[in-house]
Amino acid sequence: MEEPVMPSMAAPITLDAIAIAILSKILRSRNTAGKALQARAQIILGAAEHFTNKQIQTQYGIEEHRVAMWRNRFYEFHELWKQLDPALRPAMNEKLIRTWLSDKSGRGKKPTITPEQKAMILAVACEPPSQSGYPHTHWTDRLLAAEVIKRGIIESIAFQTVWSFLKGRRPATAQKPILPEGRRKRKRPGEV
Repeated sequence: MEEPVMPSMAAPITLDAIAIAILSKILRSRNTAGKALQARAQIILGAAEHFTNKQIQTQYGIEEHRVAMWRNRFYEFHELWKQLDPALRPAMNEKLIRTWLSDKSGRGKKPTITPEQKAMILAVACEPPSQSGYPHTHWTDRLLAAEVIKRGIIESIAFQTVWSFLKGRRPATAQKPILPEGRRKRKRPGEV
């Protein structure tokens, strides 16, 4: 007879007043780029209030597997930190907690644009948009991304990716800037 499978226990999170204050500060941050960090802080604060992963999912609308992942990751870092010699242990601070709640480096989708595709995108960027039937005098990053997809040069590409490898680069054959002057980085007064 098989034993019933018990659900795994959620990592117990216990925080002191300093850690709670830091996590609350992150949660209140108005930085729109930090939305993921705010959700992770919410998970940890909920876990410290002894909420189950399911309760956190329901209350905050965060997928349960993400709740479990961030709860476990924070628990591991926090436990390692607590085991360090107090004389050598870094003080609990916002930078430390932000590090614990940050994505691991090297994560995410790797670039899939080949050098040949890049060269073809640059070649399209050197053509006037009117040659492709557009009523524009200059390519925009969005328009260029749409055109290279339409031509089948690449299956998909974000306009930000087009912008990132075109900014500041002008092939020798281009007579005009690839992107309109309004999209180029402007120098601040007094900047050389």
